[in-house]
Amino acid sequence: MKVDQLPGNDRDAYFVLAHLCEPADEIVNRALMTHGPVSVIEMLLAGRIKPLSRPRIHNAFAEFSLEKECDFAHAIGSRFITRGETGWPQQLDCLAEEAPWVLWSLGSADFRILSLKSLAIVGARACTPYGREVAIRWSGELSESGLTIVSGGAIGIDVSAHQGALQVGAPTLCVLAGGVHSRYPASNEHVFAKIMDCGAIVSESPPRQEPRRQRFLTRNRIIAALTLGTLVIEASNRSGTESTATRAHQMNRTVMGVPGSVQSTQSEGVHDLISQGVASFVASPADVLRAMKLEPQKLPDKQQTLDWRSLSQRELDVWEALPQRGGCLPADLIGKANHSLPEIIASLTELEIKEMARSDGFVWRRT
Repeated sequence: MKVDQLPGNDRDAYFVLAHLCEPADEIVNRALMTHGPVSVIEMLLAGRIKPLSRPRIHNAFAEFSLEKECDFAHAIGSRFITRGETGWPQQLDCLAEEAPWVLWSLGSADFRILSLKSLAIVGARACTPYGREVAIRWSGELSESGLTIVSGGAIGIDVSAHQGALQVGAPTLCVLAGGVHSRYPASNEHVFAKIMDCGAIVSESPPRQEPRRQRFLTRNRIIAALTLGTLVIEASNRSGTESTATRAHQMNRTVMGVPGSVQSTQSEGVHDLISQGVASFVASPADVLRAMKLEPQKLPDKQQTLDWRSLSQRELDVWEALPQRGGCLPADLIGKANHSLPEIIASLTELEIKEMARSDGFVWRRT
């Protein structure tokens, strides 16, 4: 972009900032508290503020193409939403000036809907077999109780939590430290693919950007803010997992810890969180639900016989496209059901009358 081609609105300006600066840059965020994003870009180019993360901002801006990056995001099927835009997740408001500038998502579900009733499960990368088993089993049970499991996609506890949800056919949400097109680690790509099939991956870093050390730490604040609570399964002292739990506690979210062996260094961080009063002791998925003051969601009987003869082909197409858990907007069904939006809305109404679909506001799912 040329200097005389500054973005003309806040949405484009936040999009440009996310490409030019490192996420959560303190100096840039401080400027945004008193100036709009368009003005902040002008200040960056004039050298009136100098970000911590990108000293050569002028060159980066000159090489940047707003149209090219928007086209790339759309080409890979990614959706993006900017800070302050209609539909921005309200739970991120607790981050104040630290809120992301843009969030990119990739998957079959809307991450904003998935995150409304969600639980973060985080823990050690070098987890023990005990920790892995707890993560998989508890994640599955909590998913079946109506919670969306959110984690970071890393090896260890993170990927085990995602796998536990996927094993029971539930959507799960993965918050990455790099872009949604530069998924890390590559060894978990098969899991990322399954997550995108029924849930979503999300990141504040532009799609093509690789993860960096600092981005793992800044990513943790998003996991803590998006969810109703954070469950810690194994963590060593002074780890990134502890930082996620501490941030969640500072946001008045429910924080819980699964105890481990007193001889295991992988549980020292969890025990510290419990002894300091940051996390409450939990010994079962039922304890987690009680700590979060939630009732288990009674899921429909999978063996229930439905009268398929009462459905038209269009209604059947729409019903099959609906998720069993979580939810989706009618517009999200257009590509899957292969019908127009008015046809989908009419079919949803008929399915609701036949007690085969239900809505929660604008969000629909199977009954």
